[in-house]
Amino acid sequence: MIDQIDKSGPLDSEQQELQRLLGRLQKTEAEARTAQELLQGILNAIDSSADAIIIYDADGNTKYISDSFTRLFGWTKEELLGKRIPFVPESEKEVSLAGINRMMQDGKPLSGFETKRTRKDGTVLDVSISSSRYLDSHGEPSGVLVILRDITAWKSMQRARQRAVNHLSHELTTPLAIIDASLPKLGRHDLSPEERQKSLARVRRNLARLKEVQLIVQQMVAPSKYRPRPFPVIPFVLDTLDTLRKRSSNRSVALLHRLQPVDSTVIDPDMLKRVLHTLVKNAIENTPDGGTVTVIMESAQSGPLLQVEDRGVGILREDLPFIFEAFHHTQDTEHYSTKRPFDFNAGGKGLELMQLKMLADEGYMDIRFETSRCLYLPTLKDHCPGGISMCEHVNDERDCRKSGGTTFSVLFKAPNVSG
Repeated sequence: MIDQIDKSGPLDSEQQELQRLLGRLQKTEAEARTAQELLQGILNAIDSSADAIIIYDADGNTKYISDSFTRLFGWTKEELLGKRIPFVPESEKEVSLAGINRMMQDGKPLSGFETKRTRKDGTVLDVSISSSRYLDSHGEPSGVLVILRDITAWKSMQRARQRAVNHLSHELTTPLAIIDASLPKLGRHDLSPEERQKSLARVRRNLARLKEVQLIVQQMVAPSKYRPRPFPVIPFVLDTLDTLRKRSSNRSVALLHRLQPVDSTVIDPDMLKRVLHTLVKNAIENTPDGGTVTVIMESAQSGPLLQVEDRGVGILREDLPFIFEAFHHTQDTEHYSTKRPFDFNAGGKGLELMQLKMLADEGYMDIRFETSRCLYLPTLKDHCPGGISMCEHVNDERDCRKSGGTTFSVLFKAPNVSG
C-alpha cells in the first residue's frame, strides 16, 4: 500500500505513521520467515534422526511425530495425530504412566529408561526412552517431548551374553569333573596298561574341550570383525567338507552336498567356515551310522542361503526353546561326557550353537531350524542304538529318513538388510 503514497512532497503525520507501520510489518515478516526457516530446519533434523520422536499434549494426545517414528513403528502420521498411540504393552503400562506423572509433577527429565513398545504389526521392541515436559507461555506444563531409541538388537546381545555366562558353569564343570576323577586313578600302581591308556585318553579329550570352551568364550567376549569379501564359495565349501569328513572318519555317516553359485560379497569366509563346522558336527553327532547329512548352498531372495540337513533323531518339542541357549539340556550328561567329537550322541555342547545365535544377533545373518523327532523316540528316555542296521523299527536308511531329522538354515545378508 505504501508504494501508492506520493513521496515527492513532505509526508503528513498519517503518512509518516503508515510508513512506520509498514516498516514494522516488513521486519515482522522477515523475522517470521527466519523463524519459519529455523523451525523447518529443526523439523527436518528431527525427521532425519534415527531415534523416534513424539510430542504429546497435556492429555497424552499426539501433537507431532517424526518421520523416524513412522519408519520404526509402522503407523502413518495421519493415523496418530490428535490421538493416543496404542503401543504400550499391558505389562509396561503401570510403570510408564507412573514415570510420566512423576515427570509432569516435578519437571525432572527422564533419561535412558528401558522398556518395551509394540509396532503396528505386533512386533515388540526393546526401547530406551528419554523425555521431558515443556511449558506454555504462562509457564504451566503443556505436554511432553519423548525420544525413543530402538535397542532391541543390543538387548538381545546382552541377554545372549548372560546366557553364555550361565551356560559356562556346565560346560566347564563336566570336563573338570572327569579330569578330577581320572587323575587319582592314574596314580594307582595296579592299573593295567589298557585302563591307563583309556584314562589318559579321557583326560586329553576333556582338556581339549576346555581349550575349545576358552576359544569360544574369547570369541564371544571380543568377536572378530565381520569381513565379507568375494571368494570362490563352492571350492571353499568343498574343502571344508573334506576336512570334516576326515575328522569324522570314525563314523559311517555320508556327508553329501548340493551347491549352487551364490553372491559371496556379503559372506565372511571365516564365518562360513565356523558355521559349517558347528552345524555339520552337530548334524553328524545326531545322525546314526548309515544315515546322511546334506549341505545345501543356494541363492535365496534375500541373499545366500546355507542349509545343513540331517535325517537323525530330531529334537524333542520341550527342548526346542533351549537350542540356542542350553543345548546340553537335550541330552543326558552321562551320554556325551565320555564321547569323542563327531561320535553319535556326543552333542550337548551348546556354546557353539549359542555363539552362532549371538553372531546372528549382530545382524549379518539369520539362523533358523526345523525339526521333527524320530517317531520311535518319543521321550528323552528312548534311545537310538546309534546305527540304522541295529534299529528294530526300520529296515533301511530310507525308512530312517522318513522318521525324523533337523535342518538348520543360515541366511547371509548385507548389513541393514532384513531377513
